[in-house]
Amino acid sequence: MFNTTTVHPRVALAYLEHLWAADKRTIAIERLSSLLECVTAKPKDPLTTKRGAFQYSCDRTLLCDLYMRQGEWLQLHHADDSYDTTTIDENIFGGGLRVTSHSLSKSTRTLEAVLESFEAATRMDPTRYEAWHAW
Repeated sequence: MFNTTTVHPRVALAYLEHLWAADKRTIAIERLSSLLECVTAKPKDPLTTKRGAFQYSCDRTLLCDLYMRQGEWLQLHHADDSYDTTTIDENIFGGGLRVTSHSLSKSTRTLEAVLESFEAATRMDPTRYEAWHAW
């Protein structure tokens, strides 16, 4: 995904924000998730390695920013796909609008992921009101 030998995590986030603005939202969310996995991996690589330097260059404020973006983007992406959460039941017994169990499960998983992202943001920077407000 990112070349951890030459890219600073803040630059990687700026690139992901560009992808999001360019309407490549699914790619941006997937790569943000990969970036978070890399910088939060335990155990971290030794600081003397290039990947370790990448991991250690990510401070708590930046981690808060990453988790905030993840929560916001998941929420917005799910809202954009909300038309997929309902189906028209056109059966002979009255029809109407119904929510499929698969979609409800997807909605629940998305909501949990959004809340987990915002909660992680509050842990990374407990003084940041945006994280608390979002959570």
